[in-house]
Order: sequence, then structure tokens, then C-alpha cells
Amino acid sequence: MYRKYKYQTRILHPKEFESFIDKELQHEYSLKYHSEVINKYGIPRMEEDGAHYTLLPTQIFGLFNTCHKLDKFWGYDGETANGLFRYSFNNTPYLFFDEISNFCNFVNSFIPTEHKATYLEEYVKPLISGDKDKTKSAHYTLNCPDMDFKIYLTTDSLVPVPCPMMLFIHGEQFENMYEKVFCRKEM
Repeated sequence: MYRKYKYQTRILHPKEFESFIDKELQHEYSLKYHSEVINKYGIPRMEEDGAHYTLLPTQIFGLFNTCHKLDKFWGYDGETANGLFRYSFNNTPYLFFDEISNFCNFVNSFIPTEHKATYLEEYVKPLISGDKDKTKSAHYTLNCPDMDFKIYLTTDSLVPVPCPMMLFIHGEQFENMYEKVFCRKEM
């Protein structure tokens, strides 16, 4: 399989593998990494046959493997870094129900208790309904003004099966706030 599909591989000692997995999980669920991904991988590469994107080295929230930076290329003139995170079906033409469920459960874990019912009704139920028309109506916005970011969840209408899509918007203060809240050094 590695020869046929030209996958790169590397042999790791169990301790190295454990460290590698820990690092990947930190990236996958880190809001700071989201902003790095937007700036590093979200800019499409231009080739003769048009614009392309790069698959991310680490999935975001266990699901998204591509990012599109919303900038002048997309008609956006603002100063905040916005990234549209999507699932690319390049490697597999399907998405497991468990993958979508795990993503929805993860998001549900950090939504305030008073908003969980709304999230489940307006986003999760339509997304997993199996009805393509209902799936299109799945929307939810998570605001975090203290951290200067917003996550807008919807479905990707350009893919063959119901699939989440996430717009991650953060302002100029996000980096400073992130450092203050999450990166405090112990005294």
C-alpha cells in the first residue's frame, strides 16, 4: 500500500510514537493551532488548471482536513483572520457517521449548558437526520467575545454526503488573549 500510493512512512520507537500522538492531539484540538493553520495552509496554491488547496497535516477537531483562508482572494477585506474548515473527500469518497457524531459531541462538550439544547436542535439533529433538505438547514454560532473569536457551524453543500463545515473567525486580540488565558507560566 505504501509503495502503490506513495505514502511516506517512518518507524518510531513506542515512546516516540506516544510523544508524536500527544503532539498531534494538541494540534487537533488547539484554538491557537487553528489560527496557525489559516495562515500557513489556508492560502490556495495556484496552478495552470486553477486554484488548489493543501491537505492539513493534522485534522482539526478530528474531522476537518482542509482550510480556506478568507482573504482578498475570496472578496474579504477585513483584518481578522478567517478560516473556512472543510472535509475533503479526495482520499475517501465517504464519511462515517461516527466521525460526524464524534465531532458534534466534541463541540457539545464546550458549549455552555444553557445553549446545549439549541445546539442539538438547530445543528446536530438536522445534520444527522439523513434528509438532505433538513441537513442544509443545520446552523449554529458559538460566540466567545472574551477570547475574540466566533465559530459558525453549518453544512457543506458542495460535497456528496452530509458533512459539517466550520467558519472560524478571530480578531486582532485573539493571539494576545490566548497567551494570557491558556499560556500562563506557573509561578
